[in-house]
Amino acid sequence: MKTLNKYLEGKDVFTTVKESGGFTFIQDNDIPAMNGLLALQYGNKSIFAPIENVSFPILCDMLALEVRSKWEGYVKAELILANLNVRRELSETITDNEERTNEKNDVAKISAFNSNDLIDDTGNNSTGGDTLQGERERIVVDENIDPAKAYNMLDATAKNGIINRVIGDTAEFFTLSIY
Repeated sequence: MKTLNKYLEGKDVFTTVKESGGFTFIQDNDIPAMNGLLALQYGNKSIFAPIENVSFPILCDMLALEVRSKWEGYVKAELILANLNVRRELSETITDNEERTNEKNDVAKISAFNSNDLIDDTGNNSTGGDTLQGERERIVVDENIDPAKAYNMLDATAKNGIINRVIGDTAEFFTLSIY
């Protein structure tokens, strides 16, 4: 069985994964170090044999598909732990003022036998008014976390934690879980 180092010789895992998955939080200047750490920490592990039969770009597409939400969740979780506010709240007060006036006349008419004339029989007259007034407040919360911007807001410790988890997930994808 091949080791991860042997398989990845001459291949740039994180550039290919970044391009295929749109992982904007992976910084270009971190990629050489990430590839080096992957080789250093997990290079002696045996790769999963069927991987050798799949082209490298397709494998990176598969990896990106498998871990996309997980990696973006890492960034979001660190952002929440660091208590950095990326939310925008809008408060809106709406004042309602409406007046309605209703008038109604109902008259029942009847006619006598063999007569074309209609005469009033019974009826109802009513007049009413409605006045509606009030205020209501609506708060709209807009939370759109851009992983790249969020990653840049984090301190070095949080960034290193994310990078270590990303490297671990990548090694887990390519290698067997036994040593």
